[in-house]
Amino acid sequence: MTVNPQVAASTYPYTSGTAGITGTCNTAKLTPGVVKCATPNPYYYAGTTNAQMQSAIVIKPNSVAIEADQPIFQQYTGGVITSTTCGTVIDHAVLAVGYGTDSSAGAYWLVQNSWGVSWGESGYVKIGMSSSGFPGICGINKDVYYPMTLAA
Repeated sequence: MTVNPQVAASTYPYTSGTAGITGTCNTAKLTPGVVKCATPNPYYYAGTTNAQMQSAIVIKPNSVAIEADQPIFQQYTGGVITSTTCGTVIDHAVLAVGYGTDSSAGAYWLVQNSWGVSWGESGYVKIGMSSSGFPGICGINKDVYYPMTLAA
């Protein structure tokens, strides 16, 4: 399994439109590897293929959006989610931190959820890699980004 070194949550604190940093960003023309939103927090759009996502996760953990309102996700306790019943209507942000291969379920993404360590596998879920890539199981290939490191 390939896992990017963990980054403390305090390094990338949660913000929202009402309490945190707000701004506008034109994401209409997304190109993998291109810097987006140069200020205040630049980030890269990683792309939608499994290969692009794997390349990006090797660099650093990636912010991904998924559908999390279905029972298969909400009641997850272990294994690899491979069912398309997870859906692809994005409603939840999580952190893709690595990828691996399960002997029976095949290739998967290792994803850190924000629901605490009592959920899933100590706060993590394994989401199967779709052989076709986009949109992916639970829509994981739809919106994949990682932050840039700003020069001092």
